[in-house]
Amino acid sequence: MGHDPTPARDGLYIIRDKSSRKIRQPQRLEITVNMHPPHLNDRISSEAPVDHWGDIDCAGVTVLDLGAGDFGMRHEKAYISTVDHWLGLGADHVVAVDMNLRDLIAVGGDDDRVTIVADTLFHSSQIDALLEQHRPAIVKVDIEGAECLLRDVRRQAFRIAEAWLVETHTDDLHDDVIVALDHHGFDVVRVRGHVDSNRFRVVYAVRRSDD
Repeated sequence: MGHDPTPARDGLYIIRDKSSRKIRQPQRLEITVNMHPPHLNDRISSEAPVDHWGDIDCAGVTVLDLGAGDFGMRHEKAYISTVDHWLGLGADHVVAVDMNLRDLIAVGGDDDRVTIVADTLFHSSQIDALLEQHRPAIVKVDIEGAECLLRDVRRQAFRIAEAWLVETHTDDLHDDVIVALDHHGFDVVRVRGHVDSNRFRVVYAVRRSDD
């Protein structure tokens, strides 16, 4: 399929299509986060990206998608991938990170608006490196328990983004994420639970302008 694996810092492997262009860094001071669109209910009822992540104004910006693999959901339940979700909302570029290379190639390998990074996230320095290299305006995090790494992301790197969207599965992990967001100067604007469990939550936060 014409992909070159390129070693990067901290053992990450970035796989780019050979025809891909250099990522343009958008000149944008702020983004609008609409956390209350008419279709977004108070509780999450499916794995569909629009149900999880809502309407985010990502026109012209880079989205860092940590946990971008769809593990067959597109085929089993006809959901679009989170990568397609961001592109459909106008993202200029999506950096799709997941441990499953085959999944990543399936959801973004042929689109020069997508950079796929195949790696397992196990240390906060990996997230630091991704933030510093790609400078996203929005970060989505759904990494099955590794959200605890956000506690140790460097403040300077954490604040490159203007919005963080984080899924958590336990009370302790949720508390850790809330503390990390507040510590790095982000206001939580909405928390949504799942129809089947209040322990399953999605947290939406935006950077405080006066911090």
